[in-house]
Amino acid sequence: GMLGGYPIYAASGHILFFSRGEGGYFAVPFDADRLEVTGDPVRLPFSPRRGGFGSEDIAVSDEGTLLYVSTERRRRESVWVTRGGVDGSVASDLSGSMEFPRIDREGASLLGIVEMDGEPMPAVKPLDGGPLQRIGFDVDNPGKAAWHPNERSVLLTGDSAVFQVPLDGRASRRVVEGIALGGSIWSPDGEWIVLIEGGSFEDDLPAQLLILAAQADSTPRTLIGSGEKETAPAISPDGRFLAYVHGGSQQEEVVVRPFPDVESGRFQVTFGGGYSPVWSSDGTELFYRESSGRMMAARVDTSDGFEVQGVEPLFSGSEYQFSTGWRGYDVHPDGHRFVMIRQTGDELILVLNWFEELERLMEGG
Repeated sequence: GMLGGYPIYAASGHILFFSRGEGGYFAVPFDADRLEVTGDPVRLPFSPRRGGFGSEDIAVSDEGTLLYVSTERRRRESVWVTRGGVDGSVASDLSGSMEFPRIDREGASLLGIVEMDGEPMPAVKPLDGGPLQRIGFDVDNPGKAAWHPNERSVLLTGDSAVFQVPLDGRASRRVVEGIALGGSIWSPDGEWIVLIEGGSFEDDLPAQLLILAAQADSTPRTLIGSGEKETAPAISPDGRFLAYVHGGSQQEEVVVRPFPDVESGRFQVTFGGGYSPVWSSDGTELFYRESSGRMMAARVDTSDGFEVQGVEPLFSGSEYQFSTGWRGYDVHPDGHRFVMIRQTGDELILVLNWFEELERLMEGG
C-alpha cells in the first residue's frame, strides 16, 4: 500500500490523507462499519497546507462542505521581528528566504540555506548590503549550518557527514561521517561539537545528542540519549549550559542541563510544550516557542546553578515558519529582534457540496 499520514474521515465514506512518497493529497473509499478500504486511492486536485508535525490544515463537514488552506501562492521571506511582534525585511537584496538562519556575534552577517535554481545552497549574507556568498560546494545536500566560534568557518551538516567549511574558499574538512545526522553545533570555546543523530523529524523516530571533542580525531559518544527524542541543541554563551528539546511519548519540552557534564543536573523550562530554544547573547534570557506558536522569553539566572526567574510572552509566531528538530529562527545579539521566515500568500478555500465532486473524481470523471 501507500504510506500516508494524518488521515481524516469524510462522511461520504472516504479517508483523506497526505502521501509523502507520492507528494500529494489523496482520497480512498472506506467502509466505516467494516473498517476497511474498499477501493484504490485517487489523487485530489489540491494539496492543503501542512501544519506542525505534518498535520493538514483541512476540514470536511458531514454535509460535504470542504474548508482548506491553499499554499499555491505561497511565498517565504526572511524578516526581522521585534519583541513586540512588528516585522520588516531583513535585506532588500535578499530575494526569497534564508532557511535556518544564524546571525554572527556582531550582527553583521546571516548564515543559512538559500534555494538557488531549486537546489539548497549554504550561503552567508552580509547585512550591510554586500553580496550573497555561496559556500560548501563540495557538501552533498547540506541542510543545516552553524558558525564556528571564530566565525571564519562554518559547520555544515550534509546527508551523513559534518564538514568544517572555511569562508576564505579553502577546501572543506570532513569532521564526522557515517552517521545519519540532523544538525551539529560548536561550543563557544571551540572545544566540543554537539550533534543530533537520527530522528527524521517528520516521523517519530528516536534521536539523541552526541558529543565530539573538536580538536582530537575522536569518535562521537552519546551525550544525551533517552531512547526517545533529543533535538535542537543550544549552548549558552558562557558554554556552561545546554538547552535542548526532549520529546517522544510525551509532548516536547525545553530542558536545560549543565555542559559538558550533563549528568550533574536537569532543569525543565517548559510545561505544556516548548520548542526551538536559543540563548540571548548575554546568557540572561532563553527564548523558545510554545506549542501554540507563541514566542516566549524566560529570564534565567546562571550565577549559581540554573534558575528560571520569570517568563514573558513576546508575540504570536503563528505566521512564521517553524521547525521542530532544528531551530528555524535566530535572535540578534542586541536581544531586541529575531530573524524569522514569514509565510505569505496562504489562502482559505471554501467548497460547498464537495462530496459530489469527490464522487466524480473517484469514478475517474
